[in-house]
Amino acid sequence: MSDKFIMEILDQSANTYLINVTKALIFTFITGIVLYIVIRRDVISSHLSKQALEEKEKQLRESEQLYRRLVELSPDMILVHQEGKCLFINTSGARMLGYDDPQELIGQSLFDYIHPDYHEGVKQRIQKMMKENISAEPVEEKLIHRDGSILDVDVAVTPIQYNKQPAIMGVIRDITDRKKTEDALRKADTLSIAGSLAAGVAHEIRNPLTVLKGFIQLFNQEGDTHFPYSKIMLSEVDRIELIISDFLMLAKPQHVRFSKNSLQEIVQHTINLFETQAIMKNVRIIPNYGPDLPQVDCEANQLKQVFINILKNALEAMPQGGNIHVRVLRKDEKHMLVRFSDQGVGISPEKIQRLGEPFYTTKEKGTGLGLMVSYNIIKNHKGYIEAYSEPGVGTTFDIILPISSQQKAAEE
Repeated sequence: MSDKFIMEILDQSANTYLINVTKALIFTFITGIVLYIVIRRDVISSHLSKQALEEKEKQLRESEQLYRRLVELSPDMILVHQEGKCLFINTSGARMLGYDDPQELIGQSLFDYIHPDYHEGVKQRIQKMMKENISAEPVEEKLIHRDGSILDVDVAVTPIQYNKQPAIMGVIRDITDRKKTEDALRKADTLSIAGSLAAGVAHEIRNPLTVLKGFIQLFNQEGDTHFPYSKIMLSEVDRIELIISDFLMLAKPQHVRFSKNSLQEIVQHTINLFETQAIMKNVRIIPNYGPDLPQVDCEANQLKQVFINILKNALEAMPQGGNIHVRVLRKDEKHMLVRFSDQGVGISPEKIQRLGEPFYTTKEKGTGLGLMVSYNIIKNHKGYIEAYSEPGVGTTFDIILPISSQQKAAEE
């Protein structure tokens, strides 16, 4: 083989080698660029995903903080419970029940604060919600405050997941004041109707009553021989006129002249009227008067009528006898207190809330006018009446009246 032929072969091998090397370099370069682009894209994508994740986490934290603020600032009770055990309650809810720290209620049974009349209904709604996973219709219920008072509330509840466990969330609104306002408006409407009716009835009765009274007085002048019962009939006619005056008090406020009077004297005079009747019923009326009692601005006969109504009711509530304690004392710097406490049959909480309503009575043959008129009289005297009772133990009526303004000024 000649040297020339060998050189040609070597030249061809060198060219092929250079071409292959060049191809390898180009492939490596292109591959490097592609890998760089891919890796960079992944890095950028990863970086963007991390930013998006951080942004999402930030939004979640902000939403959670906002939710917590809304829950804590809500004036309504927000409560989460599981099988009747409290898991969470906001500050407003704790205060609604009389607690400053919500943690005091965590783990306690809801039924400790739900009125017993509603226990069965609440249990049924809880079972239905947990079984069907649906929200219940809003309802009205009663809760028991820490001090024993009763709260009227609106309750809206729905099933939720709390700490990855099924639970129930309730939003509870205190409507006690609203209910009182509604009751006051209803009483005012009823009183307005009763007043209109009373005015018409009183007008129609008075005309024939005047004629009857005139003839009875005429018979009375002729002597008991002709009409021996004329005095009794005349006294009963006078009593009918007094009842008519009570009716007219419902129709419009009576213009009476107030004067300074001693409550002790008015109360004692009322007790004296009932002494004989009390003895017959085996009842002792025990008065107790505080020292240095100030006078009050009042119409003495109207207050006497109030005390008569309350003492009469107390006697009728004690068929087995017992004691009636009557106290007159100074409640505070501006008010006097007259308290009548009996040992009678008592009145249920539902009924005692309705005392003073027009035509509402707890007695079989009562009309409901006595206490209604009494409440009106005390209201016109700028005072108020509070009633407390326990069935089987007895009833207490507190009458609070303002002290005479001149008396207060003299003491100051």
